[in-house]
Amino acid sequence: MPIGLPQSERSAVFRALALILRQDPMLTATVRTFVDWSGGPNDNNPPTLAMCPYLRLTPTGSADEWASPATHVGALYINIEMMVAGYAVDDLADLWRAVIAAIYDPQGTTFAAVQAALRDAGAYPPSPQFTMPAFDPKPESNYCYGIAQIRIMVQTRLGSRGVVIP
Repeated sequence: MPIGLPQSERSAVFRALALILRQDPMLTATVRTFVDWSGGPNDNNPPTLAMCPYLRLTPTGSADEWASPATHVGALYINIEMMVAGYAVDDLADLWRAVIAAIYDPQGTTFAAVQAALRDAGAYPPSPQFTMPAFDPKPESNYCYGIAQIRIMVQTRLGSRGVVIP
């Protein structure tokens, strides 16, 4: 349940990115469980084989740097947990590539629309960067688990209490 404060730029960018991934036709056709800490009762449940393919987005932060008398800019890091059933670590790499493609080669929308949504939320510039995932095959458990990270810069307007998304 929201606590009634104005939305911060970081939460607006996180929600915009989560929505972009949730609306991508390739991901929605593939991912069985998508968690983005929106307040649901199962947000903190550990992934199980029945939930695979599984994606969980967790926002983390970093320090801001002064950009101008009116703004600070800092990185929003989003940890992406992925899990797929079976032993094929290639499936994790393919799932990670689908996450990247949802942003840079979207289906059902345009790259310009994705960039505009991120920019409107406060991303500056609206171009996420990605780490290589660390994979952990679990043959004894019949799944492959991986964690990767998205980094997107967020501009915080000083003298403001949050964002107003048009």
